Amino acid sequence: MVYFEEIENGYYNTQIENRGQNNMTKTLGETIKFIRTSKNISQKEICMDVISRSALVKIESDKTIPTARTLEFILQQLGVDQEEFTLVRNNFELTTRQQLLQKFNNINTSIRVKQWLTLKHEMNHYLQNQSDPVINEYLAIVKALIIIETEDDYNKASKHVSPIWERISKNDVWFIDDIQLLTCIFFMFDEQVALTISQRLLKQTEKYLHVDNIKRIQANTLMNISTLYLNKQDYSNALDFIDQTIHTAKNYEYYTLLLFAKGTKGILHCLEHKANIGIPLIKDSLQLLKALDQLDIAKALEKDVNNYVAIDIQG
Repeated sequence: MVYFEEIENGYYNTQIENRGQNNMTKTLGETIKFIRTSKNISQKEICMDVISRSALVKIESDKTIPTARTLEFILQQLGVDQEEFTLVRNNFELTTRQQLLQKFNNINTSIRVKQWLTLKHEMNHYLQNQSDPVINEYLAIVKALIIIETEDDYNKASKHVSPIWERISKNDVWFIDDIQLLTCIFFMFDEQVALTISQRLLKQTEKYLHVDNIKRIQANTLMNISTLYLNKQDYSNALDFIDQTIHTAKNYEYYTLLLFAKGTKGILHCLEHKANIGIPLIKDSLQLLKALDQLDIAKALEKDVNNYVAIDIQG
């Protein structure tokens, strides 16, 4: 099993305004006016000494399109951010595109095949009606994850997502959307490429650690790096990264990941002939995962136990 996490609605700033306009039920100007009047804010209070009242009138009547800086100022005066503005503009509903991204975000582990199959169908249906390169890339990831979980063929899966890596690898600076995508796919490549991507990924996340869900991405990446070393039978490095995962998950209170990591640490101890340390860790992790109703994660841990050490943990 692999762990990953997306940032909620992470593509908004670069994509939502440019695509999906057909789903919007208000114009930009109508939305500004609706929010302003609903909050009983006067045009004078919005304008201050930064923009003229006549300019605001033209914006609200859609006779002119504000610059990015002017729109940012207006939203600041209205007390809403871009994400809420888009939601209001769409009559407080997510666009189909946002719904698809949100569903992807909510399926935060590779093992939930039925959910991935449903999402694959929904994405294909969406793409029949419009071109959307971002959803296309997410669909490629969904297809790859389904292959991994149903066929266990990482080479076949990587062919679906290699264009994503080829595109991003050319960039010196990775932005949040790049980080999101690579978090979902780096483990699909051969071990050396996967380790190269993951090390760069950890470095690139450092500038975004003030963003809450980037912390989760960092923790999940550490977990997946540990799994890469585990598969290489490099147990020393695997333990090092699993300890980093446990420390990070504990600090950020990611309890499901924390328990899965502790169970994996138990597996590693068993592989190093320290079953007296490893088995209690595995049993405790499974017991707590089941108590938290994380049954699919517990099942994945049990599967890893059978695959890596094949010991009886029922007794």
